[in-house]
Amino acid sequence: MLHTDFILYFNITVIAIIALGALIGFIRGAFKSIYSLIIFVGLLVLGWFLTPLIAKAIMNFDLSTIYPLQIDGVTITKLNESIPLIATAISPDLGNILVADSLAYELVYEIIFMVVRIVSFVIWL
Repeated sequence: MLHTDFILYFNITVIAIIALGALIGFIRGAFKSIYSLIIFVGLLVLGWFLTPLIAKAIMNFDLSTIYPLQIDGVTITKLNESIPLIATAISPDLGNILVADSLAYELVYEIIFMVVRIVSFVIWL
């Protein structure tokens, strides 16, 4: 066996060890990335279906039990009940438009509901 053959086999062995380590690292990394992607997509889907329930609970929660908040002299209790009161305090004409079961009230309610849902979705993720 010549000296050059020994160096050749040594180089092939080192390259094989490096290639095997790279392959094992790639497989482990791919497994971790796929696992993280599956968990993220699962949480995303779960959050998509849970945030309307969470937002509805926040809209119906009595906020005055935590912190007494006032806007233009109106004490905020439940968000959905406080919408017409705040509108009336801001402008009496606006309060006349935002009566229960009107399209204007539904629009304002859905905008506030959307904001609460987006905030709860961002907090969820």
